[in-house]
Amino acid sequence: MPILDTGMLLNRNHPNSITIAIRAVNRGRHHAVVGIQSYRFHSGSVRDEGEFGSEQVRTIRLVALAPAQQEESAFAISHTVQDLQSFGIRIVAGGPGGRDVAATAAELDADGNMLHIHPMPAVRTANRDEKGLAYVANHTQHSLTVIDTSTDTRIMTLPLNAGSSPRQVAITPD
Repeated sequence: MPILDTGMLLNRNHPNSITIAIRAVNRGRHHAVVGIQSYRFHSGSVRDEGEFGSEQVRTIRLVALAPAQQEESAFAISHTVQDLQSFGIRIVAGGPGGRDVAATAAELDADGNMLHIHPMPAVRTANRDEKGLAYVANHTQHSLTVIDTSTDTRIMTLPLNAGSSPRQVAITPD
């Protein structure tokens, strides 16, 4: 599940109100779903019961994107951020076409003119396997198929004993 992120942006306007134009585009052949979020980090003191440095996320919109070159393969929204010195915009992409989503965020002035474009590169997340694998039980073929989810390709099909007819897969670390 790719995550596209602007990183922390500074709100230079007075009285700390800025409009961001966010655009997400599906460049692939499969449908995708994107969650558009704004976030900030709590900057309270340590006395605030451990809240210092904690992330506060606000969901702006959840959108389904059609495959490339079809209607609704792109989505744009303007979002006003108020009373924050720093914030970030994040897009979490999922679905079969999630890896094909690209996005940008642009700062707009009061007249809607673009001041600055912030690229939204994909970020690597901690505690995420580099290679995600999916295991599919093939009931009538008496086998187990291993799929590399990063490329959506079959790695191998493991034959099982005749008559095993697997319906579910259970995996343990050992």
